[in-house]
Amino acid sequence: MARLSVFPDPATWSVRMRRASLTLPPTDAELVRTELELLLRPYEETREGYRWGPAARPVNTRHGH
Repeated sequence: MARLSVFPDPATWSVRMRRASLTLPPTDAELVRTELELLLRPYEETREGYRWGPAARPVNTRHGH
């Protein structure tokens, strides 16, 4: 957050993040894009990591069941 000009005061950045929308200046948008590009992977390589197993049945703790 310290490198983004949209958050000039480090003490209040979390308040600004809670806004419904936040317009990034072009330089901040480029910084975010550059940082995130290093993490991007094709969907085909990552989709298995988002699969959930079958939902577990809740355990009934009443009446010793």
